[in-house]
Amino acid sequence: MREHDLDYFENSRRAKLVQQQYAIRNPRQFEHYVQCWRGLTSSDGPGPAIDRMKDQTQGFYEYIAREARFGPDDGTLAPWAVIAPLPLAPDIVLPTIRNHERMQLKQTGLYGYKASLNQTFPAQPDHGYGWVSRIA
Repeated sequence: MREHDLDYFENSRRAKLVQQQYAIRNPRQFEHYVQCWRGLTSSDGPGPAIDRMKDQTQGFYEYIAREARFGPDDGTLAPWAVIAPLPLAPDIVLPTIRNHERMQLKQTGLYGYKASLNQTFPAQPDHGYGWVSRIA
């Protein structure tokens, strides 16, 4: 990092900006994958499953390390993963938190937000935001 005149703080802040730009571009055309959505990380997922989306086949994974750019990315996001970089990038984290509050993703348990969700995966009848992890 020294070669690029960066410290841990700035490097981590830029990583959050990369995730934001990836979500804005939405290269795989996932439902509701908008600017206020970030949270690609290791998390539970709706798979294993395969579904047809807009004339292409999409695989969905169970627990796996998801990543922007190089994947795998099946549209599963972890709302809790957005909060950790709050000190690094409040300008992009706070709007995301407000969006999560609007969607009522906060649970009454000890750990705050639901573990993960996937708005592209076929919706569960009891939740209007697609697949939602049962894991806290």
